[in-house]
Amino acid sequence: MDSGITVLVAEDQSSLLYCYQLGLKRAGFRTIAYDSAKDLMEHAGEADVLVVDAQLPSFPGLEGIVAVGQLLESGQLSDRVPVIFISLLEKETPQCQQKLREAKLSDDRYVWLRKPFEVDLLVRRIHDELTRRR
Repeated sequence: MDSGITVLVAEDQSSLLYCYQLGLKRAGFRTIAYDSAKDLMEHAGEADVLVVDAQLPSFPGLEGIVAVGQLLESGQLSDRVPVIFISLLEKETPQCQQKLREAKLSDDRYVWLRKPFEVDLLVRRIHDELTRRR
């Protein structure tokens, strides 16, 4: 069953990317996948939901957060598009808090999921955020 919702997943670990895509497709979402912040920036407009590795492509840059901040600042990302950050790091780490402040991302603009997590949790969060933002 196709929900008509496209989820862009930006994750640089290919095994995780595969698992997320498979689980999201099983839940009825269309998925597009990228492994870099550059591709995220270029293709964000094609998605109804963004699932972004905060550390994309690797620590300590936290390029996923930076890319989402730039998309919001430039007006390329609507407030209706949910953003779900995924990371091995806790949101409260100093590096994450600094990047979130620099990107001007308020707590109500994104969801943070700490890896590892079940794909079912990701699916529930996507549904919750779509309901909240529509």
